Amino acid sequence: MPDYKPSTQCIHAGYVPGNGEPRNIPIVQSTTFRYTTGEAMGALFDLEAEGYFYTRLQNPTNDRVAAKICALEGGTAAMLTASGQAARQRGIPCVMDAVGVGCSGLRLDFARSFLQNARPAVLKGNQSELRALCGLPHHAKGIDNGEAEDLSQALATAQEAARRFQTVVLLSGAADVIADGRQAFAAENGDPLMALVTGTGCLQGAVVAAFLAVTDPMTAAAAGAAMLGLAGERAAADFSVHGSISRFAGGIVDGLYDLSEETMTQDLRLRQLED
Repeated sequence: MPDYKPSTQCIHAGYVPGNGEPRNIPIVQSTTFRYTTGEAMGALFDLEAEGYFYTRLQNPTNDRVAAKICALEGGTAAMLTASGQAARQRGIPCVMDAVGVGCSGLRLDFARSFLQNARPAVLKGNQSELRALCGLPHHAKGIDNGEAEDLSQALATAQEAARRFQTVVLLSGAADVIADGRQAFAAENGDPLMALVTGTGCLQGAVVAAFLAVTDPMTAAAAGAAMLGLAGERAAADFSVHGSISRFAGGIVDGLYDLSEETMTQDLRLRQLED
């Protein structure tokens, strides 16, 4: 109920009655709930089905009240932040992709809050997105970068974000910049065709996350950016033969699968940058 005032949401949010049902949230006082088979109960415990078994774990009234609180406080953002905090407490590194923070105040406020509370191991975004997060002038075009492809400015932006948020930053662009506030690298593999495929940025984040499972954040961000660029170059070589952009998109994934140690060693273009 995003268009209703808080006073109205206090009464009506979290519960939409059907025909003939109570207008307001019913108070369910039962401590247990009936099922005819153990299998049905097992499905609840295994999270394969929705329902209630013990009030101390879950109750219809409690659920409605929780939904009401979510509506009042922004429950989706709260769930994402809680997930990030839980990962941090358990020592599980995560990647935050700052998609579209430059075109929405809501996204920008949440992204800053998430960075403060969850402390992701890697912050990823294009130059416009990272400049927006840092409070710097930017020219975001929706979720796309609106800044000039200037490596020196990209480096300055990445380092500013890394120092401000105390994390490794992966700034995506024609050359991806990886920075941690002290040192920085440029991953220069890739192909301009990759900009025509929706989802390559998301794929880059996924590859970085895979590397995070086995190495430190700086190495993971650099390796993820470089490996995806190498895969894009291979797909672009095939594109020159078949000319199909859809096959090119699939070819990026195939290229990741087929990467060999020889290719990674010989064709890798990763260099250190100086501030």
